[in-house]
Amino acid sequence: MKKIAISIYVFVVDFFETIVSLLSVILFSSPMTAIKFKNYKLNLLQKEECIVLGNGPSLKNMLDSNLLVTEKRDFFAVNLFCKSEYFDLLKPKYYFLADTVIFDPLTENHMSLVNGLVFALNQVSWEMILFIPNSKRKSQTLKKITNKNIKTVPVNTTPVSGSKFVSHYFYKRDLGMPRVQTVVNFAIFSAINLGYSKIYLFGLDHSWTKDLFVNDQNEVCYGDRHVYNTELTVIKLEKPIHDLLLSFSNMFKSHIQLREYADKVNCTLYNCTQGSFIDAYDRLKLY
Repeated sequence: MKKIAISIYVFVVDFFETIVSLLSVILFSSPMTAIKFKNYKLNLLQKEECIVLGNGPSLKNMLDSNLLVTEKRDFFAVNLFCKSEYFDLLKPKYYFLADTVIFDPLTENHMSLVNGLVFALNQVSWEMILFIPNSKRKSQTLKKITNKNIKTVPVNTTPVSGSKFVSHYFYKRDLGMPRVQTVVNFAIFSAINLGYSKIYLFGLDHSWTKDLFVNDQNEVCYGDRHVYNTELTVIKLEKPIHDLLLSFSNMFKSHIQLREYADKVNCTLYNCTQGSFIDAYDRLKLY
């Protein structure tokens, strides 16, 4: 009897997630954006394999050894990778922006980050595609990126979950994706839908909980490390720890959903990040 009750509970939760996702697509996704993205893919010349670069500190060792320099695979980069000295060397074909602070900076520190990002992107000397959430296409930040070498492509980033049948239907038609809790979720999903057969993941440490703590003033703090700054920077958050842990949970859940979708469309994902906390993808030491 208990097993039946649990099965009914799981079905009801899945059903309501599916209904919410359906309503979200209707209210927030743009069919025209999906059509334009599909037409863009049809005219795209690309390699069969790609490398998605997260900004985790482990990526620095790979970059310093020049092991990632290759002409066999397209590169995907995210957020502030343009601050890395290897940005000009790798010349990523695709760039992804998703963080709210980039599109809607509220503090002087955020504005400084945005100005540095805009300056770096305006110096790009190769053809690059900039993917952004469709909901942010009118951001003032984007208006400052005037480089003719960069083509901006909006994408429907509406969170979709619940029934795999329904979710994968919307995923395949570019009307939604797993929750973009972190920008690499956005990049991986796009790599799948662009048709790459093999996707290699580097710099996806996702290991923030190693430096997570609550100080004597009950302030939630976590350690921030990136490829362009591997030294520990302690950041105080204006949110309770349960909210932060929920965000982490949603992020890891998105990776599971991405793996399930990749399997559905015969795309293979390899996590090549040493020490990564992600358990969704097969591990591979590529170099």
